Amino acid sequence: MSRVPVRKILIAVAASASALFATDPLPPIYFHEVDMIIDPAVYDAIAQSPFLKEQFSAFSESTQERDNGAGTIRITYLTVRGRQTHLTIFKPAQLPQGRLTFHLWIDDREKLPLIRDSLAKETLLQPEIRLERVLIDGKSVPQVDSTRVEFPDEKGNVPRAATQVDARYSDYLRKRYPDIKPEQEGTTREKAEAPGYAPGRLLNDITRFTLTASDAESEHLLAEFRAYGYAIRAEGAKRIATGPEIEFMLVPGPPGAPRKLAIDMKLNRPKTGDQSYQVGVSELRFNGSKATWYFPAGWRP
Repeated sequence: MSRVPVRKILIAVAASASALFATDPLPPIYFHEVDMIIDPAVYDAIAQSPFLKEQFSAFSESTQERDNGAGTIRITYLTVRGRQTHLTIFKPAQLPQGRLTFHLWIDDREKLPLIRDSLAKETLLQPEIRLERVLIDGKSVPQVDSTRVEFPDEKGNVPRAATQVDARYSDYLRKRYPDIKPEQEGTTREKAEAPGYAPGRLLNDITRFTLTASDAESEHLLAEFRAYGYAIRAEGAKRIATGPEIEFMLVPGPPGAPRKLAIDMKLNRPKTGDQSYQVGVSELRFNGSKATWYFPAGWRP
């Protein structure tokens, strides 16, 4: 009877163990939208700006009905839409002014458990996958599955800046737009934004966020970005997380201080004429084929 060398047996066992405990690589995790809770006066100034509505982007004010599992809620918001990304702007209601939720995106909903597990490993918490529904013609329709981490502080509150990863249901666009063509369906950000995107206007996409954050907010956000596989680097006291087509710069700020925010964007073409627009206490400043929106106007990171 032939004998298999011990070394080969050990190699085979090691290979089997490696295969058993190996995990699939994370999919690319893109930025898609940010929920911004801003001062009502700034909200109104943005809503009434002819430049924003007619030249800058595909701009709208909408009211959406959502099914939160316990009933229907109505949400009114502004959308400043680009090719693959957008801003969603709210007035303060039940959430505090300055609250930011960065919605990230994957194209394949089946990969969402990998991200949930990576968040759990990095944060030692237990994020779940949640189904989010919207009402279309009175029917509750699945829109996305999502996962996020809740970081309660000593007062039981969650931080004012957080991320969430969303994955779109493949049949959502068909249910939302019954007349859609087959080639317009899909689960990418570009497919999601296409029905409302206006390529003839200035805004192309959002490329970077710079925000003031407390030490606790920064710690939590960096843990999330590490879980997503983003590269983290330091520039003095600032921390920068770089992911696919997006960067987040965190600037130290005292707890409870008003949020300061700058949003960098690329444009479809260079802006001619006026290079700065005051919108309430915010400022939209242009530089060639780029623009930065500052909240408040005088702040420079």
